Amino acid sequence: MRNIKAILFDYDNTLSNRHSSCYKTFTELVDTFLPQFEKGSIPYEAVLQDFMTYDQFGNVRLEYGIGRIEKKYGVSIPIENPAEWWAKHHIGHATIWDDTLSTLQSLKERGYKLGIVTNGSSYGQRGKIEATPELPGYFDMILTSEEAGVNKPNAAIFTMAAEMIGVPAEECAFVGDTFGNDILGAYRAGMLPVWMWVDQTSRPMQTEILRIQYLSELLDIFRR
Repeated sequence: MRNIKAILFDYDNTLSNRHSSCYKTFTELVDTFLPQFEKGSIPYEAVLQDFMTYDQFGNVRLEYGIGRIEKKYGVSIPIENPAEWWAKHHIGHATIWDDTLSTLQSLKERGYKLGIVTNGSSYGQRGKIEATPELPGYFDMILTSEEAGVNKPNAAIFTMAAEMIGVPAEECAFVGDTFGNDILGAYRAGMLPVWMWVDQTSRPMQTEILRIQYLSELLDIFRR
C-alpha cells in the first residue's frame, strides 16, 4: 500500500445517497408538473422509475429525461430552465449515507487530510454539501468542476485538488462511484483509485482495483 496522506472524495453517490435524493427530486417534479398521474399509482411510479433510468447516474442533462418522458407518455413538462430547476430543488433533498460522518470522523482522527472533487456547478454541488451542516467541516478543500474549469475525468482537476490540499498526487487516494470519471481520472493523475460501487452484484469487472460497497470499509484500507 502506498503512503497515503490525503483521501479525496466524489460527492454524488459516494458521500451521498444520490439514488434517494434523486428519487425525491423527481417525485417533486412529477407532483408539480404532472398532476394527471395519481400519486402512488402504477403509472405514477412508472414515470418516476423511467426518470431514474434516463438520469444515467447524473451523466446526462435533465432535458434528456424530460424529452424521453414527454415522448413516451404524451405529456408536457414546462420547465423553462431544467438545469436551474434541478440544482435549486435537488439541494433540498440531499441525503448522505448513514456511515458518512462516522467514517470521515475516524479518517480525520487517523490524521488524513480530506477533500471533495465533484463535477457540477458550484451553486448546486456546494449547496448539496452544505445541506448537511456537519459535512463541510471535515474537509480541507472542496473543488467543483465549474471552479476548476474542467470536468472529471480530466487529470487537471485531480492535480489541482492535490495542489490545493498540499499533498502530492501519488500520496492521495480518490474515492468515487463513476468508473469512467472518478476512477479513470484519479488513475490518470497518479492517485490511488477506490471504486465505491454500492450494488456490487450488478456489474462484473476484470480489472484489479480497490472496491468498496460502504464508506466504512475505508477504515479497513486506510489504517495509518
